[in-house]
Amino acid sequence: MSGESGSLAAPDTIAGVAARIDEWIKLDAPGIIWIRHFSEIGRDLLLARLSEQRQVRRFDFRPPDPVQAAMWLEPRLNAAARGEALTVVAVLFLSSLGGTLNGGASDHVLEAFRSLNLWREPLARLPLIQLWLAPLAIAHKAELEAPDL
Repeated sequence: MSGESGSLAAPDTIAGVAARIDEWIKLDAPGIIWIRHFSEIGRDLLLARLSEQRQVRRFDFRPPDPVQAAMWLEPRLNAAARGEALTVVAVLFLSSLGGTLNGGASDHVLEAFRSLNLWREPLARLPLIQLWLAPLAIAHKAELEAPDL
């Protein structure tokens, strides 16, 4: 994601990414939107833009046991769901989760994404629009470990 230029946002700018996510949110369909970001600043700017029109509840992904990550995440997502309108939640996958190995994702991150991958259908069916934001540093490895996400 990069900065905005001109009145029409290019697809790879923060404004362009926000516009595409906003289009999905307007469909009012539950599910998971996977977002890779270059920096925490870009992530925060994106979430600030999305929060201009709706509340976006944010929380850090910090399961105590990566193997049980999905079971840790599900009750937190359930608690965020609010009856009538679909709630938008941002799950922030932190690059510091468990350190890194050789510039890539740590074993803890990979175990967490394997857990999420196995539990993906129940998580995606929750009455929420979930924005899963992962730093580019861990996103590629996570996608390899959890291809169905």
